[in-house]
Amino acid sequence: MSAGTTRDGIRLTVLLAGLLLSTCGDDIAAIAFSLRAARSGSPQLLAAILLAQSVPALALGLFGGVIADRSLRWWWWPASLLVQGLLFITMAVLQRDAVIVLCVALTSAVAALTGPVANKLIARHSRNHQRTGGHLATVNGLSQAAGAALGGVAFGMNGVAPLLLVDAASFLLLAVVALAVTGRAPVPLDSSARGGVLLGFSRLAAPGSFGVAGLLLLAWTVFATSLEGVAGVFVLTGPAAWTSAHVGLAWGLWGVGLVAGGQFAGRVRGRATPLLVAGAACMGAVFLVLACFLPGFGAAAPLFGIGGAANGAFNAAVSRIILTAVPLTEQARCWAAYRWIVTCCLVAGYVVGGAAGAQHGVAALAGAGGLAVLGAVVRVVAGAGGRRAPRKELP
Repeated sequence: MSAGTTRDGIRLTVLLAGLLLSTCGDDIAAIAFSLRAARSGSPQLLAAILLAQSVPALALGLFGGVIADRSLRWWWWPASLLVQGLLFITMAVLQRDAVIVLCVALTSAVAALTGPVANKLIARHSRNHQRTGGHLATVNGLSQAAGAALGGVAFGMNGVAPLLLVDAASFLLLAVVALAVTGRAPVPLDSSARGGVLLGFSRLAAPGSFGVAGLLLLAWTVFATSLEGVAGVFVLTGPAAWTSAHVGLAWGLWGVGLVAGGQFAGRVRGRATPLLVAGAACMGAVFLVLACFLPGFGAAAPLFGIGGAANGAFNAAVSRIILTAVPLTEQARCWAAYRWIVTCCLVAGYVVGGAAGAQHGVAALAGAGGLAVLGAVVRVVAGAGGRRAPRKELP
């Protein structure tokens, strides 16, 4: 193993560890925002925070990809993380709703412009995209499980301020990691004149990447899971008669499954598309079983582990496809396009799930499962049709 490969491995490990701590801090902050809104009886506050997170990401995210691919300077990402940490400290100190919404919007704007840098650095230092995709899914799973658990406990004891300070500390720590990983080393830039803010979409839809059918499956699955994210808690605590403790344990099992599924997918050789399809279909099947049978916690607990594992495999497949199919000089624009699609689907899912309300939660959960399964079926049929299509002979 060469010294360069060893250095890349160390930098990737440090970067993933920093991302884990930062993402965990973000999940803790998300819990803080949700519980603050619930304690104050103000769904309008939560809606305002979600909009403050989403609108800047949609408006600026694609430009952030262009900046990272074409004009990046080594110090921009650490500086942006420092700014985000200071904004969270401001929220923790002032604790006014208007200040929180404004700071969340500013944080989202800064993250949209510089966030793709992390993915570009991961692609640069990765020597095994298959394993790296699994590690990225593991980061998401661990942060979700740990963030939710720590956030709920800490909020009950001390309120919102400590949680926001924890997220601020995670940003500051990641800024140190960013300096250690990047130093003054140049990040490969795209000096060509081709493409712009929309280049990422065309690369994601290319046959060597997701393809059009795969991109549709990706969007449908994200929409379905976000719809379940709104409807699921009402179904479990309502018609299924679960306690809040059971709901928390179930989502903990989902997080554990995320880690296991991501690590499994990181060791499966071959094409990533079957993992994408199987992950979507399995998550959809879990949602359908929960909606149709309303099982008790004991019977449903294994389903959450299975669904989480499918989610982890799906996430790992997404990361592997982008890392493998896209040139390093275009990675940031592709990740920015991917996040733009995900944000649109999340917002749509939250809106539809919120409109369905608690009284139609079972129907919304069943719809989420049906959409995910349908997307997987369409991808399989489209893939089979592509393999059967005869080649045109040249005249």
